[in-house]
Amino acid sequence: MAYTTAVTGLTAQGIDAFTGLCYSNNDVSFTMTSSEFAQPGFKYIVVITDNNTSTDYKFYISQNAVNSGVFNAKTIFNQLVKNSIVFDGSDDVVLQTSIPTITTKNNVNTFTIELYEGYEVGGIFTEDDSVAVTYSLMCIYGSGKQNFIMMGTNDTRPLALCQNYDDEIGFNKETLAHRLHLPSLLQSEAINWRYISRTDVMEESDSAYDIHAWVADDNTYINSNYPYNSIDHFTFDLYDYNQTLLFSFDITMTFDEGALLFIPTGLKNLVNGGYVDETTADDTAFYVYAGYNSSDEQVTTKYGYYISEDCKYNPVHVYWLNQMGGWDSYSFIKKNERSIEVERKRYRSYQGDFNNATSSDPYETKNYTRELTEREPIVNTFINLTSDWLTESEFKYLKDLFTSKSVWIVDDNVDGYSIVPVVVEDNGFLMKRERNYKKYNQNLRLQMASNNETINITASEYPIPAPTPCVYFDTFSKYNGSISTAVGVNVGDACNVVFTNAGKTNYIVVFVSDGGTVTPIAGQSYYVKVEYSSNLPYANGKPGRIELGNVLTGGGTLTEFQMNDYTTPIIASGVWGTSATAINTFRLQLPTWVGSVSSKWTGNFYVTVGLGNCP
Repeated sequence: MAYTTAVTGLTAQGIDAFTGLCYSNNDVSFTMTSSEFAQPGFKYIVVITDNNTSTDYKFYISQNAVNSGVFNAKTIFNQLVKNSIVFDGSDDVVLQTSIPTITTKNNVNTFTIELYEGYEVGGIFTEDDSVAVTYSLMCIYGSGKQNFIMMGTNDTRPLALCQNYDDEIGFNKETLAHRLHLPSLLQSEAINWRYISRTDVMEESDSAYDIHAWVADDNTYINSNYPYNSIDHFTFDLYDYNQTLLFSFDITMTFDEGALLFIPTGLKNLVNGGYVDETTADDTAFYVYAGYNSSDEQVTTKYGYYISEDCKYNPVHVYWLNQMGGWDSYSFIKKNERSIEVERKRYRSYQGDFNNATSSDPYETKNYTRELTEREPIVNTFINLTSDWLTESEFKYLKDLFTSKSVWIVDDNVDGYSIVPVVVEDNGFLMKRERNYKKYNQNLRLQMASNNETINITASEYPIPAPTPCVYFDTFSKYNGSISTAVGVNVGDACNVVFTNAGKTNYIVVFVSDGGTVTPIAGQSYYVKVEYSSNLPYANGKPGRIELGNVLTGGGTLTEFQMNDYTTPIIASGVWGTSATAINTFRLQLPTWVGSVSSKWTGNFYVTVGLGNCP
């Protein structure tokens, strides 16, 4: 008995030709040959195990014209590799990653494939797994690039899962170095540059999100022949506008079985993750990063970001799932416009009431009766974007945007700075070439895939002011009044008015201040709350009063009260009145009561006065 197999379509092949990386949109075909093909009812058998869910998928394959079996796993790989915008089991958006995040479920999966045969034995179909050949593969969403190895071989340094792998800027290699005024040590290096825009949002310097995905298998699926295994850490170097090194920091490389590592690379991600403070970010003109081994030798390609300060328009940041299985982004910083298209469905309805019309109440129509009625319209929102001048490399980089099935945007001024799904409306993409120093930009038309739009009001040019915070006045003194009254030590922020053996209609006039120069202003409204320590032991007659300013001549608010429920505060809020002698005073007067002339009341009033958004 002889049973042999072969597999083609793997992106990464090394010493062990059948261990490595494959892409879910690539043809990954298994070819099987058996000496038992002439057995009755013969079938080749393929079992694919989804290692994330431990689910088996079994297929029975008939032999072809040369008695071999061929199975293409492209369709099932594509269906079983998740490419969600959020990490599994959480609401954390992948693009907003601010810390290194290793994943075995986003854009990646691992599979175990068993190939064997079966045929009839004594009229019963019998599977013979004793001849099984097993393959273990790591699969990334995307189609990869033909003959392009991400992990680095043949003197090619490992690359991120990113389409920004072309460090040639048009036909003039000096263009970018001159544009950025790079330090001499960076001008001689091969760096994959792209710009990232910066705008003032939420009253601080902000920029776009960006992440890079790196293959991070720990040699379980991809053999150790590939140099990506030598990555120990990623070093970031930030430079200011004088080409001086501002700050450096490291992000540690992490490995796991069949995993990808997402690292934050956008300036916004790095600030949110605490790698860079806001002041350093504001002073950064450009920055570079690369992977290094434990001896601090560069082992990956180098990526660079330069900051665009063009703030004439509100930039729109576009993100897309690329064909390498990672996420790419680009900021459209020129003119952008939103538009809507409405699909309308209408119907006509009868006017008047035929069923209930009588001679005394006849059939008639009203001028407010609607005859033409609109059903709920279908509203489609579009956004038209314009890029800055593009280099030839940027045209190559944007190619995947037009073919991606998962595209998202962040608008600095709309949608609350949240990630919003969109679809690309353009059906074609012309990749321009640089000849004769021509300049090109790119227009992009997107349709919003969700109508849940919000407006980021706080980022607008004229924001709605926050409510004025409440400030309580806390300095009080007696201006005049009955000899039975006094101002005691404050109770919290409240003025403590002390009545001692006070008679009917005894009163006090109190100066109000915050301890400085601020006092109540005539004509403005203030919050006033009055509380007292005990009820009167007598039947109430004419009510008591609290007057804000001079009520008799100055128009201040007057509030009357009885003293028969000391558990309920009296809210005396209102306008402060004017006075020729003391604008900043309130007057508190006890009510009259039914009792002997000599009956007295002793107790406390607590008067709280506040300015602003008080309770």
